[in-house]
Amino acid sequence: MLIVACLLSGAARAVSTTKVPKCVPSATNPMQAAACLTINTLHQTWYNPLSASLSNTQFWGSGVALQATIDFTERFNDLTFVPLIDAVMKVHSKDLIELKGVGSYDDMQWWALAYINAGRLLNDTAKVEEGRGIFDHVIAQALDNTTCGGGVFWAHDKTGFHYKNAIT
Repeated sequence: MLIVACLLSGAARAVSTTKVPKCVPSATNPMQAAACLTINTLHQTWYNPLSASLSNTQFWGSGVALQATIDFTERFNDLTFVPLIDAVMKVHSKDLIELKGVGSYDDMQWWALAYINAGRLLNDTAKVEEGRGIFDHVIAQALDNTTCGGGVFWAHDKTGFHYKNAIT
C-alpha cells in the first residue's frame, strides 16, 4: 500500500509540475489569436502531458484533435506544439492505432490523415509512411467495389459491415 501511495504521490507531483504547451495569441492577427485561444483550450482540456496523449475523448476524437494541432502549426507557422505532436505520435504508433481501431475504419482514417499531414509538415517521411500504412490497412480490410459503386465501409462488427459514409 505504501508503494502505491508513493507512486500516486509522484504521479500527482509530475502532473502538477508538467505544463501543457501554450501558444501566444497575436496582438495584430485576430485569426491567429482566436485559433491560438481555441487550440490552447483544446490542449488544456484533452492533452495529458504525463502520458503524452490526447485523452478524455473518444479514440477518433484524439486523432481529430491531433490534426487540429497540426493544422494550427502549419497555418500560423507556430512551432509551439511540435513536441506535443511528436509525443502523441510516439504513444499512438501505427500498430496501436490498428489495434484500438479494430473494425472502426473511420477512426483509423482520422489518425492516418494526422500522420500523413504531420509528416508533410515536419518533413518526416517516416510519419508519412506510418500514415500510409494505416490507410493501407484500412483499404485491405474494408475496401468494397460492389456496393454503391465502390468505397470503404464505415465499420465492421459481428453482424457484418454496416454502411458506407463520406467520412470513411
